[in-house]
Amino acid sequence: MKLNSIKYLFSLLIIYSVNVYGQNCTENLETAGQYYDAGQLHLIYDVLNECLLDGQLTREEMIEAYRLLANVSFNLDSTARGIEYLGNILNKSLSYHADESNVFKFRQSLSRLRDSPKLQFGLSMGMNKPVVKVDDIYDAILDRENALTIYGLTEGKLLTNFEEYLGFYVSTVFVKRILNSVDLETGFGYQSTGFEYFDHFGNVTRETRVEDFTIPLLINYRPPVKIRGNTLAVQSGINFSWLDSWRHSDRIGEKLSNNTTAIRSSLNYSWVVGALINWKVGNIVLRPNFQYWMGATPRSEKIADSENAVFAYNDPSFINYNARFNYFIFSIGILKQRF
Repeated sequence: MKLNSIKYLFSLLIIYSVNVYGQNCTENLETAGQYYDAGQLHLIYDVLNECLLDGQLTREEMIEAYRLLANVSFNLDSTARGIEYLGNILNKSLSYHADESNVFKFRQSLSRLRDSPKLQFGLSMGMNKPVVKVDDIYDAILDRENALTIYGLTEGKLLTNFEEYLGFYVSTVFVKRILNSVDLETGFGYQSTGFEYFDHFGNVTRETRVEDFTIPLLINYRPPVKIRGNTLAVQSGINFSWLDSWRHSDRIGEKLSNNTTAIRSSLNYSWVVGALINWKVGNIVLRPNFQYWMGATPRSEKIADSENAVFAYNDPSFINYNARFNYFIFSIGILKQRF
């Protein structure tokens, strides 16, 4: 019984100490405000720093403490330190608004810093509209006489009437500031590409579905133009893609059971240009993003004509045709920013 009483008293002592310390930090914040009003700026660092390190202040109290410290730093010409405190404010509240009670350099630096976060990360989802370019191997494998004699083909191409589908696109987003108005962006994504075509050999419309993993490497430039306080950016760079699967169906609506992944190129890349806007909503950023990818590599393995002829004679519809994919991509990202 005596041991239990000691434990109970000890617990009460800990709770009381924490509460008193929390109250002291709140009192320290009030004292720091009084020091600031009285012009005793050199005393404020010591009053607030320990409470900020120990995390005993509420979110609103921490923002107020950083506000006071930033104003003190700018008044004492410690600009780098002041900007660091402003970054702490924006990490707590992206939508923070500085009123006239703050010094001019505080307000000016806050506006600049808000447009140039050190790091952004999140998830982007959207749709792609592929444009499929196919270099038919008709002329490389089949001359006109053989095409007519063996297959009875009178068309100038083996595959025609291509029609692309909207595809799904999703990617993580990581953006790192490298200069005041320039960011480096990368991520890891997945997308699907679908299209159909008319096969003159089989006299039927067939379907293809391609799935890729993607890694972009982009440079984003933010011009000095904003829309209602939200920054714009233009992009250029390269996107690397790794083939996951390349499948066909004999008829539209059938299961995609014919897999020719083995004869497609595994690694490909595209040139990328794009534009985006970082639209701040509360403590997150919504990022509508439009991009155009121009395929720079063929999607087929380079194999000898004699090997390709085997595919052609077995089934001309699933031959190793040389395809390039271009994409129009629209996505919306949800990002967090760090300053």
